[in-house]
Amino acid sequence: MTLVALAAALALLGLATACGGDDSADAPASTNLDADGVPEPQPDDTVATTTTAPAGDGAVVQTGESGESEVLFDAQGQALYLYTPDADRPADAPPTCVDECATAWPPLLTDGAPVAGAGVDGSRLGTVIRADGTTQVTYGGQPLYLFASDQPGTTTGQGVGGVWFLVSPAGQAVPAGS
Repeated sequence: MTLVALAAALALLGLATACGGDDSADAPASTNLDADGVPEPQPDDTVATTTTAPAGDGAVVQTGESGESEVLFDAQGQALYLYTPDADRPADAPPTCVDECATAWPPLLTDGAPVAGAGVDGSRLGTVIRADGTTQVTYGGQPLYLFASDQPGTTTGQGVGGVWFLVSPAGQAVPAGS
């Protein structure tokens, strides 16, 4: 292994460890989360980017297995989450996760109508306009987010802060520990 590759691997390991990067259903153990489960900025944190479909294409939402539960993922295999405070907003109001929250929990954006992948009920897919004018994918009326610390196939955001949950194909929050 080259020195550069070794340094990169150690950096990723450190980031995963700092963010509680195991694949368990429990919330990551971290003392750097605020009351809403948003990681507080650290000097060496990497900034996440928002996942969006290519121009003119709708974001794909599909199902996959996580532990013993079937949950929603994007086309790249990133787990999708709902933020329970969003449930209290009117259906056409912008999502409540913005600024630092949206850095840690990037919204699933789309440039077209969202596309129902395998196992997804297309009638539950929709969109909402964010305060910045971008279009976020919803499922059962709930805005969908990714967790910046996740890798494809991982679900380390499950249960974070008691407000972030994986989404079932029925559009419900998957209880932590499931």
